[in-house]
Amino acid sequence: MKGLLISFFLLLAFSSAYSQLDTRHYIPPFYGREDLAEGGGEDIFLFISTPQTTPFDVTVTDGAGNALPFSPVSVSRSTPFSIELSNGGVGKGPNTKFLVTAGQLATVQTDEGLILTANKAFFANIRVDENAQAGFLTSKGTAGFGTEFRSGHIWNTAGATNRKAHVFSFMATEDNTTVNVSDFGAVDFENITEPGSGIISVNLDAGESYVLAAHADVAPANLNDVHGTRIFSDKNIVVNSGSWLAGSPGGTQAGRDIGIDQIAPIQQTGFEYILIKGEGTTNENIMVVAHRDGTNIFLNGSTTAENSTPLNA
Repeated sequence: MKGLLISFFLLLAFSSAYSQLDTRHYIPPFYGREDLAEGGGEDIFLFISTPQTTPFDVTVTDGAGNALPFSPVSVSRSTPFSIELSNGGVGKGPNTKFLVTAGQLATVQTDEGLILTANKAFFANIRVDENAQAGFLTSKGTAGFGTEFRSGHIWNTAGATNRKAHVFSFMATEDNTTVNVSDFGAVDFENITEPGSGIISVNLDAGESYVLAAHADVAPANLNDVHGTRIFSDKNIVVNSGSWLAGSPGGTQAGRDIGIDQIAPIQQTGFEYILIKGEGTTNENIMVVAHRDGTNIFLNGSTTAENSTPLNA
């Protein structure tokens, strides 16, 4: 079994919870095709917490280093912080620094996304409240820094495909970072003319970000072939991955939800995983992405591989 990368629902495997406790957090922006938490009572929230008993300040900026209006914020174990991100921009949805518009896809963004820093360690996460939909993304801190990743998304079947989109995004932590995206086959990303090399190459400076989205109804491969897209760079980046509306729980096959997370780089993944069942219904799927050729999958200590032939990268 070689270098598995596995996702359960919206989550890709990552190191222990304590790797999420850090003094630096980078949160690349994301993209939603619809249900953007723009209605009354809906919003995108930033949560900051810490086990530290003595209060300290956390600075919150956009990718360009511009402090958000509420920054800095004071946090301690007894006084965590939460805020609607609409209070940190000029409005809701794509104005929160967490979401970009369709026109911003596949274009270098200089001032989107969030960077949080402090002199003591803290947790940071994004929560989306969108009426019938919801999402949750936890920053992995510097444990999320890496140079090679494989994307993971919610599994789709047909139905309401005009609403669904698989998305991943990345943010540079150093200047003059080259990021290459490959292994996406015939996927048709928004605002991208696929190069003959099959590689999308982007150059970013620290804090700059790039978002790619595949609308499920644009091409047959867009339904599920985005899974396992390789994102690799020459300097450390941070990657968010998932689906802003995807899935199909049965019935009309039109069911959908938000499934997003910040993913671990390949060097942080391993060979053994524990999966926890949720409601237990048939819409709960395990996604396994092989990173190296010749990968076999074994369940519950079995010596017989679940896959009939070894998986290629």
